Amino acid sequence: MDESFRHRGKFSPQGVALMLNSYTKLKHPNPLLFDYFAKEIPKHIKKYTLQSVMLVASSYARAGHKSPALFAALGDQVSREAGNMTPRIAASLVHSFSVADVRNGPLLYHTPELIEKNITTVTLAEIFMVLRAYAKLNINNLELIDTTLARIPHLIAIQDSIPREGGVDETPSALDDYSVSVADEVDPTRDRCEMLPLLGIIHAMSMLHVSPKGNDVYKAAVDSICEHVSSRDDEEFTPVEVASALEAMSNLHYRHNGLLGKLRHLLSRESFVAAANDEDAQKIMESLRAMGWQDRDATTLSAGDDHSEDHEHVVTDFPMYSEDNSHRGPTEQDVS
Repeated sequence: MDESFRHRGKFSPQGVALMLNSYTKLKHPNPLLFDYFAKEIPKHIKKYTLQSVMLVASSYARAGHKSPALFAALGDQVSREAGNMTPRIAASLVHSFSVADVRNGPLLYHTPELIEKNITTVTLAEIFMVLRAYAKLNINNLELIDTTLARIPHLIAIQDSIPREGGVDETPSALDDYSVSVADEVDPTRDRCEMLPLLGIIHAMSMLHVSPKGNDVYKAAVDSICEHVSSRDDEEFTPVEVASALEAMSNLHYRHNGLLGKLRHLLSRESFVAAANDEDAQKIMESLRAMGWQDRDATTLSAGDDHSEDHEHVVTDFPMYSEDNSHRGPTEQDVS
């Protein structure tokens, strides 16, 4: 870290972008270094490629480093290099700008058109980032929503055919921490999408007030995601995914019996519950309460056998839209 700061003036634009990105990935951004480059990058912004701009924006957004002047300069360079824009870069940029709570008019205006023109190459991760960004900025672009959600069942069908290989990748601690690299060679027919962005799509739908009730396109998107996630191996789940899945369904007022059954199975494992940090445990409990599932004191998660009678459930009047087209509250059978 000291060496990086000492030689800070010797880095190329690409070197600066890669260094900042590395610090952010390690979750240890150097405040002095970030302060320095927040002032220096705008001076040399015309030398930055879109790939470097993408990495810089992602680094400052995920680090929570507020710098309006820097993001203004990044936005100007994006406009100058618009002809070289790709769906992956656009998705990452709008996501980073939204996390930083910065609205860039040209970027937000042209991204839906870019996504629509290239929809056959857009990935699930990119759909997540775009929808999440527009949701955070409270921009309800129906053209973008309809185009991306209509594509999801096809992409999920491809995911279903990809065998699981290797271990579980490290999962970000929050949806806003999610990022991709333009250097990644992503083949939707070969690479499995992480579960967090899949669940994040449902989360974004709830933020955009997009309900699957009465809309076949939206319903097919949600059903396909939930069905796919519920079929994944237990080892691929962490408390982060469980918290995100429950929160997504709760916020959307949507119940998928298969996914709820999977989550209930995971929460019955004592070792799984013990691995949840305070934030994830709180999210899980709040979502369970909303869907009518509470333990005795309604404050902690309790583990046990799937058929254990140690749980006492309280049914609430929370209306849930089910995948079977019914609109109802959960019953004892649903949540026990």
